[in-house]
Amino acid sequence: DKTRALVFDTPSNNTGVYQGAATRLEKDHVQNKVCWCGCRHHTSELVLKAVFKRLFGKSTSPDYPLFKQFRDETWMTLDLSLPVVNLTIRDDWEVQQRERVIADLTYYLTVPNSKKLLPRDDYAEAARLTLHVLGAPVPGGFSWRRPGAVHRARFGAVILYSSKIFLLQGQLKYDSLVMAKIERIVRFCCLIYTSHWLKSSIGADAAFNDLQLYQNLHTYSEIDNPTCEAALKSLQRHLWYLTEELVIF
Repeated sequence: DKTRALVFDTPSNNTGVYQGAATRLEKDHVQNKVCWCGCRHHTSELVLKAVFKRLFGKSTSPDYPLFKQFRDETWMTLDLSLPVVNLTIRDDWEVQQRERVIADLTYYLTVPNSKKLLPRDDYAEAARLTLHVLGAPVPGGFSWRRPGAVHRARFGAVILYSSKIFLLQGQLKYDSLVMAKIERIVRFCCLIYTSHWLKSSIGADAAFNDLQLYQNLHTYSEIDNPTCEAALKSLQRHLWYLTEELVIF
């Protein structure tokens, strides 16, 4: 058998010790040890899901109610030509992290065949919105896109909607508590998460990127400990990604 690796999402029905699909494939069909490669996009989504839940509480709705209201009721009332609010950078580490993120996202948007890095328009929009929030030039210029799907299964929905709400907050009437939470999740996404998420599908770098995320979260915990605590708790369920065999690739 030439099978050397299995790639899969990481719920227990795939990774279970006895009845997981990957476990049974390895034992009953491949019959030799293979490299397990969990989907990094899936893992990254779980990290942001945990952060959002920590800030906004648990919800059983298939959609994000705040984002649905913004799309259906608020968006059409906004003047998109007015100035926006940029993220305030507060210390030396944030200054350095901002520059790293700007360099990464600018590269993703300008590299030849950028569709390989940003295969969906949503991914490119997340990169452009993040640059706009950080007050950085957006390659090709910035333009608004009308909000789309708001269901929790949509990759990147939290990045897209929270960034738009933050940028346009001068025209919104959300209370100060909601806006404080929006700012926290936008700061987390811009400085820690978005760049990681956009490169999480690069197989050769995935384990290194996970390790870098882990280190960044520990540093950022001095700025927003509850947010990082939720993110680290989620990431630590998947530390088997960070093996020596994967990091060397």
